Amino acid sequence: PFSRAENRKTYSPPSAKCYDDESQGRWGADWPCHRHVREPHRHNTEFSIFSLCGAPGWVESPSIFQGKLPQTYVHSPYSYRFQSKNSFPIQSWQWKKLHVVCTGFYCAFNGNLGTSAPSGAMTVLASYFSISSRSQLALLNSLYMLGYVIGPLIWGPLSEHIGRKPVMAATYLTYVVFSIACAAAPSWPALLVFRVLCGLSAAAPNFVSSGLYADIFDQPSSRGIAMSLFMFFTSLGPFLAPLLSGTFAEMSWRWSFWIAVIISLPGVPLVIMLPETYAPVIYAKRTQGRSLFFFFFPRPALVPENLASSTTFSARDTFLRPFHLFFTIPKLLFSSLYTALAYAIMYLVFQAYPVIFEESLDWHIYHVGALYVELFQATVHELTLRVVIVGACIAFSIFAAYTRWHMLASQSGTRWTTKEAYRRLPLACLASPLMVLGMFWLGWTSGKSLPPILPMLSGLFFGTGYLLLFMSMLNYISDTLPEFAASAQAVAATIRSIGAACLPLAAGPMYAQFGVRWAPSLLAFISLAMGVIPFIFILMDVKVQKRAENKKTGVVDEESTGETLIA
Repeated sequence: PFSRAENRKTYSPPSAKCYDDESQGRWGADWPCHRHVREPHRHNTEFSIFSLCGAPGWVESPSIFQGKLPQTYVHSPYSYRFQSKNSFPIQSWQWKKLHVVCTGFYCAFNGNLGTSAPSGAMTVLASYFSISSRSQLALLNSLYMLGYVIGPLIWGPLSEHIGRKPVMAATYLTYVVFSIACAAAPSWPALLVFRVLCGLSAAAPNFVSSGLYADIFDQPSSRGIAMSLFMFFTSLGPFLAPLLSGTFAEMSWRWSFWIAVIISLPGVPLVIMLPETYAPVIYAKRTQGRSLFFFFFPRPALVPENLASSTTFSARDTFLRPFHLFFTIPKLLFSSLYTALAYAIMYLVFQAYPVIFEESLDWHIYHVGALYVELFQATVHELTLRVVIVGACIAFSIFAAYTRWHMLASQSGTRWTTKEAYRRLPLACLASPLMVLGMFWLGWTSGKSLPPILPMLSGLFFGTGYLLLFMSMLNYISDTLPEFAASAQAVAATIRSIGAACLPLAAGPMYAQFGVRWAPSLLAFISLAMGVIPFIFILMDVKVQKRAENKKTGVVDEESTGETLIA
């Protein structure tokens, strides 16, 4: 297969350009014609992959270099590089990079805020619409998560064909519109329909943002910090929403949605001004008339034959790519299943707190809403937003400290840092027992005979483990498949959303059948069984990398061929 690392060492930027009449007439003297470029695998350009600076660079195309399309994936991305890192002042492009990062943070935060926006207003909603069934009330969150099931399979692959900006802007604006519709819903069926549409549009930023960061950060350490910050901010949404809705629901149930609308409005100018970051789309627009029409129907005069066929839109290849990745890459398969379990448990905890605190301990709905915050290490003091931020910073600090330690050890030439598995997975190994301990703690400290502070403290362990797990595993997925980060994160998000949409419906019967002690314990045992996944990943990665090193030195293992290709 094509090796970008080898290409960077072997080939230098083309020093000569050839033009034809069409290229000079349309683009001027600085744009090369593809039919006459002496090195067809590389095309000079003066735009940046994410418009961060005006430094000259070039696009490398594996398809053009090989003279044929990749056998595994269609629409193979390109690698964009600058000719000089110092050719433009850093102050002029870092702010645009910050804009891209913050847009991903804010859009995903608002989408996740909507997942549990009605949770604190369930009592008021039940009274207003005359709903007596707990399962019907749970549909508000479950149908929203249904949009998270369908949305990733559409928006993720589509962002790898038409670009990140169109998908981010269209879906976020649609989310704001349907959030307003939820606040003004005239009936219960209308509210349920609007919740599905909200979830469908709100799902996009959660995985398209991973593609954004994979586009603009080449170094795994920088990308890891960006992704961990992304998880820090976006995970605040599901925990803050019940607290906000529980507070404002006393005025009206509609205010639980109006608050989400008000918080989402500042993100509108952010997505409108978001620059495009995906290299193939930028390249296609530049070479084919700056129009999406020419991206779907390329002009042969400006695009090489094999590149034209690879950029032609194919719904089958585009929308089936996430499934192909999921079923052919074991790392993505088991990482998605593990994060899906953790995600579903989080929403089961949402459904468990009314059972544990409101029914067993006769706490007011506002207090129940406030207790969602304890997943971020809340204490017995007033559960304020300051405690939420401090608790979330603990998990992020652990991730940032480990990333820094790994980077320094790598720069000093420490041997263990050459194993890619040690970049992310040790934090997942730490997260697994913390989550299990938190679930056991929640189950066996609940009851009227024990003070309420004890089950609250379970969030000290579960919250830290949950955040560390997502920070490490989602980064691991992006590191494994950087070129197809959006599709990989999309299918992982779909699996997570299926679990989050289905399992909370079983919370009521589960707690009625097993009680407040054995129901969390059952989830803890399941988490314990799945917790071996990161340990297995480390063992397999180290084994495969060792065999690859032996093969380079001439010591060939007959069994290593297939496993190396899979890895």
